[in-house]
Amino acid sequence: MKKKESVTALTISAWIIYLVIPAVAIAAEIGIGEKVYIDSEVLGETRELWISIPENQLNSEERYPVLYLLDGDSNFRHVSAVAEFLAASNRIPHLIVVGVLNTDRGRDLTPPSTDPDDTLNFPTHGGANNLQEFFKSELFPFIEKNYRVRPYKILVGHSLGGLFAIHTLTTRPELFNAYIAISPSLHWSKQGMVNQAEKFLASTNELQVDFYMTTANEGGSSLAAFRKLAGALGEHNPRGFRWDYNHMPEETHASVALKSLYFGLESIFNGWSLDKAVEVYKIAGIEALEAAYQSGGQRYGYERALSNPLLLQIASQLIDLNQLDQAAQLITEDFDAVPPSYFLNLLADKYMEYGNSVRAKVLYESSLINNPSDALAKARLVEMGIDPSTLITEVLVEEEVLQSYVGDYQLQPNFVLTIFIDSSKLYSQGPGQRAAELVPLSSSRFSMTGDDSQIEFFSAVGIEASRLVLRKFGMEMEAVRLRQ
Repeated sequence: MKKKESVTALTISAWIIYLVIPAVAIAAEIGIGEKVYIDSEVLGETRELWISIPENQLNSEERYPVLYLLDGDSNFRHVSAVAEFLAASNRIPHLIVVGVLNTDRGRDLTPPSTDPDDTLNFPTHGGANNLQEFFKSELFPFIEKNYRVRPYKILVGHSLGGLFAIHTLTTRPELFNAYIAISPSLHWSKQGMVNQAEKFLASTNELQVDFYMTTANEGGSSLAAFRKLAGALGEHNPRGFRWDYNHMPEETHASVALKSLYFGLESIFNGWSLDKAVEVYKIAGIEALEAAYQSGGQRYGYERALSNPLLLQIASQLIDLNQLDQAAQLITEDFDAVPPSYFLNLLADKYMEYGNSVRAKVLYESSLINNPSDALAKARLVEMGIDPSTLITEVLVEEEVLQSYVGDYQLQPNFVLTIFIDSSKLYSQGPGQRAAELVPLSSSRFSMTGDDSQIEFFSAVGIEASRLVLRKFGMEMEAVRLRQ
């Protein structure tokens, strides 16, 4: 099957205008996706796709679940924005959004109907099964070949698209892991989809699928159909099946789409974020927290481990609750990296507020040992009558060794970190940043002055460094040396 894989800039954009000086404005175009074409043998035509990948993840090796969006040209903008917003808030994982544009909406999104009105209004109707096959045999392989994806797939459809979502759920549920049906056209074929769904649910024992459905201010027979389907969902609940129905009478059939998408994604990914992480840790400890976090990702195809940034967030919440000893335990015993100086100082200051200078002293000292340029820890120790210089062991590194670290290191595609020597001292500098002195902690590991970071160089014996690792806030980023 021949497919066009060329990508062009998508002519979907937003305009951002900001004031620089009074009465002067500058406009910049912001693209939010790309346009891709695929030649389909199943459909006998070329289909246009609009695709967005997670913002700031363009060069990551991470893989993402995929949200397949019907009526892609109508809904792509707000769906991409909502998905990115929720992911940035850690409510859901980052998603790839694939908007599927229509050529004949009445054909592709509808199952066959015996209702004369449907036949009159949509003379080409009945192509839903064909579109299902397009997804399975052509679109899924195309996306999997050209993008870094996880197996987890979500289908989102509005109106006739919602009808298609329910039809697919009840005929080929294995195609997607989750379905969002926004104000679906349940009047189709004299509410035949409701009967189809009832029979499917009654005859299905296990269904590892999430389903979310909304209605707006539809009344009469349409509202009755929604309620009948919701009743069937409540009566027949296959093992593993999670569903939710939300009636939004304050919304119209058109306006309901935005809220439905937002709440639908939150419903599907319920359990993704650890909303009660502090409670779990306080009651059952780190093992239970780890188990809960892993469980929250497995349904969506993720093998997750607690990250250091997440542990810092939990520890910060413990401090806010004045659970200082538990915060200290989490950051000193369960943290698998050097704790950030800012956090050690924050915790130490809290201990001082409660009159525990002994615990505070240990934390200030630990911060200074790991970060000799930590001015706050130095000042606090001086206030306690302690000479900070007695805690800092000066490490001397031969200039020949320092010289082996000099060069440019590619930290990110558009970010090069420059290492250089000035007056026999080693410095680092990023684009548009001030140079920061690197204070040696060992012959290869350095603390960055004025920044809660460490840099470690790696090289074979007797040759220049080939890479470095930047550590900050419990995270590690590797940079490869650029050869001149």
